[in-house]
Amino acid sequence: MHYGTENVRTGMDIYSSDNHKIGTVDQVFPNYCLVKKGLIFTRDLYIPYTSISRCEADKCYLNVTKDNIDSLNWYQPPTGTHLGM
Repeated sequence: MHYGTENVRTGMDIYSSDNHKIGTVDQVFPNYCLVKKGLIFTRDLYIPYTSISRCEADKCYLNVTKDNIDSLNWYQPPTGTHLGM
């Protein structure tokens, strides 16, 4: 299944594939969502919808582990056609 603006909504929680909460969706865009990571020291993550494996109720799960997120360079808005994976 393809996930996008019809499945991902502002306020949903995002979890890694190993079930760690990553953050909360702050904004949705055509090809990615902006997720606020952290409580006090927040950091923006621009997560492409191609990295979402499933959504249920108010949660979406990524197809990557928490430890792999830093290596995916999701800290800048995507440009061009390459959206992060």
